Amino acid sequence: MVPSLSLTRETQHEDVSELRVVDASLTLNENVAPSTFRSRRALLIHAHSQLSALSQRQQARDMEPYRIVLRLLGTLVTDGSPTPQIGDNGDGGVAVEWLVDGNSLRLDYEDETEILLTAKGSDGERVLCETVNVWWLASDLAVMQARDFLRNLAQQVSRPLPIS
Repeated sequence: MVPSLSLTRETQHEDVSELRVVDASLTLNENVAPSTFRSRRALLIHAHSQLSALSQRQQARDMEPYRIVLRLLGTLVTDGSPTPQIGDNGDGGVAVEWLVDGNSLRLDYEDETEILLTAKGSDGERVLCETVNVWWLASDLAVMQARDFLRNLAQQVSRPLPIS
């Protein structure tokens, strides 16, 4: 198993409620009326909120891992994408998962420099199992494959639910 993501922790809880977004691509146009069902903007706001809450639960001082995950989500998520489920991966890292009709896409950031992208079809067969480094580019093959897989998942969502 790869070592846990090194999140600098302190013994006393520090307020990390403001997870600052550093990627300009996440600055969304306020003049565009977002759909009440899974707009890119709503999904990223939801992800930001979930990552911020996770950082508090993990008592993280270094916010960079959460920013890296949010930036990757900003590249993968489009209008109509399924809602990402975000939590601790069990080893002190960050896990993001999308599940639709037995298909899944999982982003696992546990190692300091690598992010594992895994996709499975409804038959349980692995469709994608690639590692990208934290300096990934939108043009990296694994990132493009994950984005395409997520777009296919979005087409399978029959009744979108509003994000609460």
